[in-house]
Amino acid sequence: MKITLKISIFIVGVFALLAGCREASKIIRLKLAHGLNQSHPVHQAMVFMAERVAKKSGGRLRLDIYPSEQLGSERECLELLQIGSLAMTKVSASVLEGFAPEYQVLSLPYIFRNDAHRFAALASPIGQKLLLASEKYWLRGLCFYDAGSRSFYTTRKPV
Repeated sequence: MKITLKISIFIVGVFALLAGCREASKIIRLKLAHGLNQSHPVHQAMVFMAERVAKKSGGRLRLDIYPSEQLGSERECLELLQIGSLAMTKVSASVLEGFAPEYQVLSLPYIFRNDAHRFAALASPIGQKLLLASEKYWLRGLCFYDAGSRSFYTTRKPV
């Protein structure tokens, strides 16, 4: 009786080991999460990017997009990036300031003369250095999205 039990345990153990030896998927899936809704132009740009990535990689790389805070707020998405549970996210510079203080410069008023100056600065080596400033916090910036200038209010004269 003891031999039969030992053989049964051995056989179950072998099957358990073999079940874990199946071929790994040849598709690499990356999670991209953000807080915007599906009709937002930035989300639509991400969908376009995912389609291009799939096409350019011959289907070997896939971006799975989770919009509308499905995986958490902007802050939570940054935390998920830091622990490796998320591959990419889109967050506001104001949220990123809490993780990488260098981004506080983008919240300063009147640092850019106009849109052209802002775009030139962000595309310059200074902008690239800013994108990499968060690496020491386990985050890496890839690009800047433009949300435009806002939150200026006046009743007496133009800003």
